[in-house]
Amino acid sequence: MRVVINHRKTKAEAMKAVERAVQDALRALATGPLTITDTQKTWKGSVMTFSVTVKMGLLKNVISGTAAVTENDITIDLDLGFLGQFIAEKKIRTSVESSVRGLLG
Repeated sequence: MRVVINHRKTKAEAMKAVERAVQDALRALATGPLTITDTQKTWKGSVMTFSVTVKMGLLKNVISGTAAVTENDITIDLDLGFLGQFIAEKKIRTSVESSVRGLLG
């Protein structure tokens, strides 16, 4: 899934906002029987690579992706793994967009 969000912040401000927004959006998935563990994130230039493990009982699923920040927009590519079969893509897209836009204010 790809989400592209325009911004009017500096690149550094946008990078800070996207790091927090992705973390918040993924953490928001931890409702009911779902728990989030093993959060990983690294920056290489203006591209953040991230992953989290989502657990539900004995099942584990890795959600991973990248967030690329330019002077004008943020492009987030997200792989939900098999969890994408159980959570509507629209819900995830809305959560990520809302988190990023809220922090870009």
